[in-house]
Amino acid sequence: MTAVIFGAHPWNDTPYGLHHIARALVKLGWNVVYVEPAFSPLHIISGRRRGRTFSKRLRSSGEPGISLISPFSLVPHANMPLLRSSMALKFSKLLWPALSKTLKETVFQSPDLVLCGSPSMIRAAINVQAKTSAYRLADDSRLFDVLTPAIRKEEQSCLSEFDAVLITSPKLKVTARNAGARKVVFVSNGVDVNYFQTKTAIPSDMPLQGPRILYAGAIETWFDWNVIINSASSRPQYQYVIVGKVAIKPEVDLPKNVFLLGQKPYSTMPGYMRAATVGIIPFASSESMDAVNAINPIKLYEYLAAGLPVVTSIPVPHVEDAAVIVYSSASTFSEKLDEAIELRHSGYHIAPPKECEWTSIVARMLQSLNL
Repeated sequence: MTAVIFGAHPWNDTPYGLHHIARALVKLGWNVVYVEPAFSPLHIISGRRRGRTFSKRLRSSGEPGISLISPFSLVPHANMPLLRSSMALKFSKLLWPALSKTLKETVFQSPDLVLCGSPSMIRAAINVQAKTSAYRLADDSRLFDVLTPAIRKEEQSCLSEFDAVLITSPKLKVTARNAGARKVVFVSNGVDVNYFQTKTAIPSDMPLQGPRILYAGAIETWFDWNVIINSASSRPQYQYVIVGKVAIKPEVDLPKNVFLLGQKPYSTMPGYMRAATVGIIPFASSESMDAVNAINPIKLYEYLAAGLPVVTSIPVPHVEDAAVIVYSSASTFSEKLDEAIELRHSGYHIAPPKECEWTSIVARMLQSLNL
């Protein structure tokens, strides 16, 4: 069985949902081509190629069963003056090499599955003659300023052309239906449990005194710096460790017990989690809280796999466990941390539900797509 996956992130980036789905497909006996988002002269000049390279043929990802295509576009489409126009979007679709030529005379010319999660590559995905096609709607697009009005419009207009739309949160069902989706399937995010249960070295920059409150992930506009700062001030005995790329910096100086470690290789995440006491997901937005609540954070499952209780602002209806502690207001965040630390020390067994293992999720996805 063969699949062509159109990802929204380069293969060598921090793993997102489609990276994990590709690896799970291989474990289930599939062969996969992962089509990276197109790169352009803008990416080359700014040093943001992130491993993408020119090639007329499929190239190896370095992992068995997964090949790569890195399309090049002379004209980028970006949320910048001139480049955000519908005309720029049109020209950005002129890709080298042409995907049809790269896939021709390979087992991927007519794949069993095309799975797209990239708004910018949605038309290219539709053009692949697959037995089954699906679009993965992972988040509410209102969260991402990088998406232009033109690309949002195209995504909405194209969803009806796929055999199915896969949603990661039940809250995205209305979005898919309003766009004319023929079939909507809930496919949750998940975790490779073994990856986070393997004992790895604890990174040297991880604080080791007192309870350690860990956030591991990108710091975007919906990251609630205020709740971190207020909690750190009220709980000076706790160490707040923030690991991830900072897109939005705090507006005030951080308390001394908040450690901003920056972006780290994904391979070090099990080590950071091994040394942590609690994992947190402190998200908030004054403008689009409904969009934030539609996030199904992969980090939730990773924390649980690492044995960490989770304090989160986002309810996840299909994961009901005493180790997932939801706070409803900033004023209760610290109290919930206290509760989580007590649970951690109680000996309560913490693990994600078995059905949240990526291979199980993908097997159910294939069944729902009749594959």
